[in-house]
Formats: sequence, structure tokens, C-alpha cells
Amino acid sequence: MKRTLFAALAACLTVACGKEAGPVAGDLDISATAAPTAARAVLLRVVGPVDAAAAPAGSVYRVFASTSGDTTRIAVIAPTGVVVATGPVVTLTVPDTRRASAYTVTAVQASSPSYQLITPSFTFTVATP
Repeated sequence: MKRTLFAALAACLTVACGKEAGPVAGDLDISATAAPTAARAVLLRVVGPVDAAAAPAGSVYRVFASTSGDTTRIAVIAPTGVVVATGPVVTLTVPDTRRASAYTVTAVQASSPSYQLITPSFTFTVATP
């Protein structure tokens, strides 16, 4: 009787607690919520652990990334005739998607379609896709 009760209790604890144990690797989207009207490229600084960075599915942007420690610099470049607009601009592969709020994204530099530096007045959010 005790063994059956113990086995049932162990099974319940495994089911109830097992889903929250450990990190959940996956993707997070960096989305521009405000973007200057004429930025063809933007350089981002992302603070938080990043395994990989890529353009979102169906995006026309080209994305290049370089990581050092917990800081990743990401260049987002739109094709000729297109500007970086509001919406998803980068998809990050991260070790724990539940820590999305711990990531900070800052626009370091931006350029116009004529390759002139402009003020990087972007606002970004990080969330699961």
C-alpha cells in the first residue's frame, strides 16, 4: 500500500514539476516598434546569451552577427529600395526563451538608403514568435 502511494506521489510530482525544470531553448524575435522612415541598415547591440541570429522567415533583410560573451552585434540590412520597418527584424536562437525580458536591444548606428549615417531612433521589443 505504501509503495503504491509513494509511486503515485512520485508520478504526480514528476508530471507537475517536470515541465518547469531547466531552460527551454528556442527562438525569440526582435521587433522594431518604432523605426525612422529612411533607415536602410541598422547595427544592433543585444545583451543576453545568443546562440544564433538570422532574418525572420519570409523577410527580405540580410542579417550578420558577431558574438562576444553575452553581447551580440547584429547588422540588419534591407535590399535596395527597401527600408527597415516596424515588425520582426531578427530571429534569435537562445538557450532559454523564458528569459526574453532579460534581453536588451539597442540601436547603435543606422544608415540611410544613400549610406549616410542617421540617428538610430529605433525602439525594439524581444518576444517569442
